[in-house]
Amino acid sequence: MIENKIAKSGLETIDVGVFYDSTQKNSIDIKNWLFQEMIIKEKDFKQHLEEHDWSQYENTYVCYYSSVDAIIPNWAWLMIANKLQGNCKRYYNGTPEQFNEILFSEHIQAFDTSPFDSKRVLIKGCGDKEIPSSAFSMLAERLFPTVKSLMFGEACSNVPIYKQKKS
Repeated sequence: MIENKIAKSGLETIDVGVFYDSTQKNSIDIKNWLFQEMIIKEKDFKQHLEEHDWSQYENTYVCYYSSVDAIIPNWAWLMIANKLQGNCKRYYNGTPEQFNEILFSEHIQAFDTSPFDSKRVLIKGCGDKEIPSSAFSMLAERLFPTVKSLMFGEACSNVPIYKQKKS
């Protein structure tokens, strides 16, 4: 009979992918709304705002940013926010990567770590979700004060990260 030592080890596994927010995400890069991708011409910018189909963002998250190095006055970001208000679930002025990181942070901060008190915990290293590297550190920060030990990787092949010091 083959013995499953991993199952008997008492190792608790957390897949960071469970903190992924699956709400559809859209992004608006305003570089094409800029004059020569460098500056905002107020009249032209306002015309882009009026002609843009804001209804396409219903029930989605939207981030808006400029992928080119340009000086964007704050009023422009506020005008976009005004158009998105009521047309999407949530909006964010920043890159898709920044928004994804914020969403992970919010979910990790709301995570109840008490079931892992004094347990051996493995943060799963592989998955099918786009996970920012900072999410692993955020989760570890939440777990360090409570867990007996923390590892990263897979149950059969992991890297020890932390072990509680004996008092």
